[in-house]
Amino acid sequence: MNQNCIGMTLRNTRFLIPLSLVFVSIACAPKSGGDSEEKVDAGGPVAVELAPVVQKTMNTVVTGSGSFVASQGSIAKVGAVSTGRVDKILVKEGDSVSAGQLVAILDNRVQGAQTQSAESALKAAQLQAAQSELNLRTAESDQAATLKIAKLSLNSAISERRANSLAAKYNLQAAQVALAKAKAGNRKQEISQAEQTLRQAQVTRDSASRDERRNALLLEKGIVSKKAYEDAKAALTSADASLKTAQAQLSLMREGTRKEDLQAAELAVKAAQEALKSAQELGNQKVQQAEATFNQAEQGFLQVQAKHKEVEANKSLAAQKQADASAAQATQALTEVRSPIDGIVNRRLLNPGDTPDNNSPILEIVNLSKGLDFLASVTPSDATGIKAGQQVTVDVTGISGDIVGSVLSVGQVDATSGLAPVRIHISSSESGLRIGTFGTAHIVVASHKNALSIPKSAVLTRDDQPTVFVANGDKAKLVKPVTGIEEGDFIEVTKGLEKGQSVITVGNYELSDGGSIKTKEDEKKDGEKKDDDKKSDKKDTEKAEGGSAK
Repeated sequence: MNQNCIGMTLRNTRFLIPLSLVFVSIACAPKSGGDSEEKVDAGGPVAVELAPVVQKTMNTVVTGSGSFVASQGSIAKVGAVSTGRVDKILVKEGDSVSAGQLVAILDNRVQGAQTQSAESALKAAQLQAAQSELNLRTAESDQAATLKIAKLSLNSAISERRANSLAAKYNLQAAQVALAKAKAGNRKQEISQAEQTLRQAQVTRDSASRDERRNALLLEKGIVSKKAYEDAKAALTSADASLKTAQAQLSLMREGTRKEDLQAAELAVKAAQEALKSAQELGNQKVQQAEATFNQAEQGFLQVQAKHKEVEANKSLAAQKQADASAAQATQALTEVRSPIDGIVNRRLLNPGDTPDNNSPILEIVNLSKGLDFLASVTPSDATGIKAGQQVTVDVTGISGDIVGSVLSVGQVDATSGLAPVRIHISSSESGLRIGTFGTAHIVVASHKNALSIPKSAVLTRDDQPTVFVANGDKAKLVKPVTGIEEGDFIEVTKGLEKGQSVITVGNYELSDGGSIKTKEDEKKDGEKKDDDKKSDKKDTEKAEGGSAK
């Protein structure tokens, strides 16, 4: 409050307080007009706008213009291998085709007749080969069966000869032993054994006789049963018979071999010898006959070998006819034009009746399922930083969606244009893209993730160095940071700033290090305070005027 205001207030103390308050408010109210406000602002803080230091991915981008093309391997210019007049074209532009589909035919009447003739010759040769092979299998089967039977017969003949000869040898040996025994007569040991047998038989008979007499007496007295007596009597009868046999055997041994028995033994030896000889001769004959049959069966193998050669010759003939037929079919197939890929017919270059040469395509087929490529042109200096796999976005007028892709290859610099071609494969499936559409490619050649970044408007150039003002309370602090990649409205800061700091983007041209600053938020608060003061003064004036009226 100035001196005039104070004096006015003191001189009017005799009036009511409300009236004096009115006068005070009127006298002390600020003068209207902007002169005094402009002077205050001119010497006050600079109004600024702030932006935070943030972390984001910063990319170095190379730009190149170009157009969309079919991806590598997805376009084919289809023509005939052989020469001839175009007979039929089976598709039209825009038609979908699949790999291997027949799309055009040349005049193939001559080739068709040659193919038919070759196929007929092939069938005849195949039938002949099949028949000869069947004959071979039959001959092999017959020869194997005949050989098996012959071998079994031979083995049987050999076994029979061996068995018969062996039996005859055994019979001869037995006859010879009997003859030798007959000639030698009985041995003393045998006679002595016979005498011993006789004595034993006599002892047994005497014992049986005594038992019979005893049992007869006991039977009369009723001491033993009749059956016991009969058993004793039977034992006596058996003992008498054994005694007589032993006596006769001893008598024969003492008399020796009879002349008739010796002659019979000699005849038996001769018969056994003749039987052995006969068995050996007959066995040999049967074996020789079986061997002849077996050898004859083995000779049948030569016939089988001849059948083998016949089969091989017929197979060779059939193979030659197969080659002739394949060659004829291949020649005919050359008159058929087939699509090498799946896709759509992009252009039809010839019509039926035309006679193309081997270098004249009939159709152009494009496979769009593999996507499109973008062929961009860049300067040689930019091309040095481009590598396969780098990410790309393409801008196309009239298409708002993101068109993204990656670098496939970088070509050599064209001598005419002085630019290097860059092939980019498009991975997005934007339906509006067409082959030949122009656009601009943005190739990311370097990328720094989580890089500290600030708006470009915050960076000034002073003394040929980047300069930034950082808000430090209500003061501006001058910082000379180290900058890096620029992308869009932002620039990377590699040194000198920290995340979360606020840099001045508007008003920084008027600042110097340590200068006072005021943000829009501060101005808004000051304006709100002035409005509140005006409202308060107005209320005081209204109260003062109301008290004076009373």
